[in-house]
Amino acid sequence: MIPDTDLPVQTLGTDRQREHWWVGPETARRVAGRTAYATDVPPLDGLLHGAVLRCGVAHARVVSLDVRGARAMPGVRAVVTAEDVPGTNGFGIVLRDQPVLCRDRVRFEGDAVAAVAADTPEQARAALAAIEVTYEPLPIVGDALSAAEAWPLHEGGNLLAEHTLRRGELDAALARCALVVEQDYRTPRQMHAFMETEGGVAIPDGRGGLCVQVGCQSGHRDRLQLADILGLAPEQVTIRAVATGGAFGGKDELTVQPIAGLLALRTGRPVRLHLDRFESCRSGIKRHPVVARVTTGCDRDGRLLAHRVDAVLDTGAYASLGPAVLENYLDHATAPLYRIEAYQVHGRLLYTNNGVAGAFRGFGGNQATFAVESQMDALAARLGLTPVEFRRRNLRRPGEPGSRGQPVRWTRPPAELLHLAARSPLWRPSSGEDPRWLEGTGLAMGGQGNGLGDGLPDAGGGRLSLSPEGRIRVEFGFVDYGQNLTELVIRRVSEALPCAPEDIDVVLGRSDGPDSGPTSASRSTVVVDQVLRAVLPGWARRLCAEAARRAGLPPEALVCGPGGHLVADPEAAAVPLPGAGREPGAGAGRTPR
Repeated sequence: MIPDTDLPVQTLGTDRQREHWWVGPETARRVAGRTAYATDVPPLDGLLHGAVLRCGVAHARVVSLDVRGARAMPGVRAVVTAEDVPGTNGFGIVLRDQPVLCRDRVRFEGDAVAAVAADTPEQARAALAAIEVTYEPLPIVGDALSAAEAWPLHEGGNLLAEHTLRRGELDAALARCALVVEQDYRTPRQMHAFMETEGGVAIPDGRGGLCVQVGCQSGHRDRLQLADILGLAPEQVTIRAVATGGAFGGKDELTVQPIAGLLALRTGRPVRLHLDRFESCRSGIKRHPVVARVTTGCDRDGRLLAHRVDAVLDTGAYASLGPAVLENYLDHATAPLYRIEAYQVHGRLLYTNNGVAGAFRGFGGNQATFAVESQMDALAARLGLTPVEFRRRNLRRPGEPGSRGQPVRWTRPPAELLHLAARSPLWRPSSGEDPRWLEGTGLAMGGQGNGLGDGLPDAGGGRLSLSPEGRIRVEFGFVDYGQNLTELVIRRVSEALPCAPEDIDVVLGRSDGPDSGPTSASRSTVVVDQVLRAVLPGWARRLCAEAARRAGLPPEALVCGPGGHLVADPEAAAVPLPGAGREPGAGAGRTPR
C-alpha cells in the first residue's frame, strides 16, 4: 500500500470569509504520483497471483483443452476452465453473450479459455505455458460491411441491432436542394490508455462469499453480474471500487472480477489479477469503428434542407454496450446542433471477430460529429462561405426542440459559443515567414448530454449520516477515477454546514452503500453536487435540533462549526455533534429522473 504520510492539507483564506481553497490528501497523492489503485494492496496472508490464458486466435473451435500439466506445476494452487464456473458463464451489460471462460468456441484473440492462481506471478505464467489447447480454425469475419452475410458468430446471425431516425420528407427536401455533398467517412478502432490497466483483488470472506477490490465504474451493477456468475446471492458479494487509473467507458463492463472471484473461491485465498498493457489491449474494450455514407444538402443561401446517413458500426465479437452506442451515434448523426428540414439516419451494428467495442468517451457521438462537421465544412467551401458563417445560419436557438422533438437545455447557447470561437486570435492568417511550416485553423462544433441520455432513467443518490464518533459521513456509489469526487464532497459539505474538512469522512464506490448509478457520462460530479445541495440544508437543521435537544438549548442557539461542534456564541462552550449512529437521521437524496 502506498503510504499517506507527509501529505499536506492546506487552507488558504479566512474562516470569517468562509472562502478558501482546500488542498486535501487525495489531491496531494495524485500530484505526487502516490495514488493507491486497486492492485496496490497491503500484504495479505496467503495472497495468490492470477493469470489468464487468452486464445490468441480470431475464430476457432476448441477441440481439446488439457490442464493436467499446469495443475502439477510448482506453486500452482488452482487451474480453472469453463467447467468450473458454478453459475452463468456469460457477462455483458446489455446481453450476457461474452463467456467468462470459453468452452467450445472462441470468437476473438482476447477470449479467455483457462486461468491459474499460483504463489508467484512467475509460477502463474509458467503454468499458463503448460496448458495444452488444440483449435480448429473457423472462417474469420473481419469486415463489418459484409458481416451480415458472413459466417454467423452468434445464434441469430451477425446483425445485432438496426435503427432508423426520420424527420420530414427526405426525397422532397433533397429535390429542392441547390447544393448536395455526399461523402464516405471512416473512423478507426481505438484503445483506452488507462494509467492503470484492468486489475483487482478478490478476497474470500470465510463465509462462502467474497469482497472484490477493483477498478470499475459501477459496483452495484458488477455485484449483480458477479453473483450470478459465481452462483452466489448478491448479498454474498461486495465490490469495493477504489481509485481507478482512468476508465472512460473501458471499465464499465466486468474485466478481471469473474476470474479473480472464481480463483479466490476455488482456493479459499485472496487472488490478485492485474492485466499487463498487451493483455489489456488484446482483451479490453475498444471504440466502435464506423463506416458511414453521408449526404447533406442546402439551398442557395446555405440553409440546410436535407441530411441522410447510412452507417455500419463494428461491435466486435460481443455486444458489450454496442446497442446503446448505436443509439447515441444516431442521435448525434442527426446533426442536433442544426435546423434541418428533413433527415433520415440509419445505422446497423454487427458482430465480427475483431476486438470487443463498447463504451468509450463520447459513446458514439465522436464518430458521428466528425462526419457531420466535415459535411458542414464541405458545404461552406462550395458556397464560398466561411465555416463560421455557414454554421451561424443553421444553428438551433434556445427554446427550439432537439432533433427528436425533445426539450433541450443548453449549458451555453450554441450561437454564443460560435461567436466566441470566431473572435479567437487563432483565425489570424499566418505570416508565412517560415516556409518550413504550414499553418491552418479549423472549426467544429458538437453537443453532448451530461448524463445517460436517450431517455434512460438517470437517477442517483447518496447518504449523509453521523458516525458513532460524531463525525459527518458522506457515502456515494460513484468511483473516483480522476474527478476528485472526495474533495468535491468535502468542499460542498464544509461550505454548507459549515464545518472543518477534517470533520468529514467520504466513502465511495461500495456496493453495500447507496446506489448512485454508473460512474459514466460525466454524471457523477453533477449528481453529487445536486444531491448535496438538496439534502444538506434540511439535514443541518435536524442536526442542530438534535444537538440542542440533548444540550437543553433552543434549536436556533446552535450552528455547525469547525471541529464538528455546534456553536452560536464563540464565547460559549461548544456542543459536540451527537454521536449516536445515524442520529439525527440519515439524510438520503436522489436526483430527479
